[in-house]
Amino acid sequence: MKMFHSLWLGLLASFQLLAAPVPHRDSLNVSLLPFFSSAAVFIAKERGYFAEQNLDVDFIHAGAAQNVALAVASGEADIGVTALTAGFYNLAGKGELKIIAGQYQEKKGWPGATYLACNSAFEKGLTSPKMTIDHKMGITQTGSTFHRWYGAMAQSQGKTLENDHLIRLQTVPAMISALVSCQVDSIIMMSHVAFKLSSENKAHIIGRVSDYNPGQMGVVFTSPGSLNKQPDKISRFLSAYKKASQDYFDTLITGNDDHAKQALLTQINQYLTPKLPERLLPKAVVYLDQNAQPDIPSMQENLNWYQQQGLVKKNYNLADMLALSLLNNPEKTPVNNGKLH
Repeated sequence: MKMFHSLWLGLLASFQLLAAPVPHRDSLNVSLLPFFSSAAVFIAKERGYFAEQNLDVDFIHAGAAQNVALAVASGEADIGVTALTAGFYNLAGKGELKIIAGQYQEKKGWPGATYLACNSAFEKGLTSPKMTIDHKMGITQTGSTFHRWYGAMAQSQGKTLENDHLIRLQTVPAMISALVSCQVDSIIMMSHVAFKLSSENKAHIIGRVSDYNPGQMGVVFTSPGSLNKQPDKISRFLSAYKKASQDYFDTLITGNDDHAKQALLTQINQYLTPKLPERLLPKAVVYLDQNAQPDIPSMQENLNWYQQQGLVKKNYNLADMLALSLLNNPEKTPVNNGKLH
């Protein structure tokens, strides 16, 4: 009889668990590129930090950084995570986007955006980033970060970019394909892609952007509408994002535990396109700030360059594009068209 009673209690408890309502999670769509620079977002999802904040986060992969900005401005995505482009600055300057945190930085001594030469161009002597501006350069679009990096290289030599040397290919996959087939002589690509192409003898690494153009290259952003309508969701996203950024920094930037490093790199790698062989993962680590803080002076330098090229209106101010209060003071709520108080 005791056995029957215990069995009955166990079954009753099971039915109660099954009948218990599943906690509702708020959904967020995040537009990004599947690059190592987005690692903190991947960590937050993989380690359950978004779930801890009662968020169900879905990723929308874009073919180019400017498409990420458009996805957020159009309402297709709630949050964008990508590089700073002329298109981004123009949308933010018009008040359609707000920067809420930093993403990755080009920092000397760390991998990041990498100059690649196609095999035949390398064999003919294209062995330095300084030489790329005199050859065919593959970029996604005018005003992209790739355009900006090549432009900064030309500027450092007192030259201007020749328009017919810039081959606009629209998407990152098209850039990679054009380089491998030597339709272009060089491209600039994130380190995890660069190392994979190099390891497969499909291209040659010839330098790092961080040696020539260090600074903030990526940000996290949203729309003023999202800031006003769902500040709590944005704040919870940032809490998870900051926690993941701290994990990244403690493990991959300052950490010495090889086992912990490998475990975190493996978690990140499953979200990358293309995925890297494990032996190459440590070479792909980019620099992320532990508190997800953006480097504002270098962002201003970026804006200045785009404005000098006539790609962004000169009356747009970086200060008007910033909305960092939820990152720094989560209790604060945004009002008045996304301006935080």
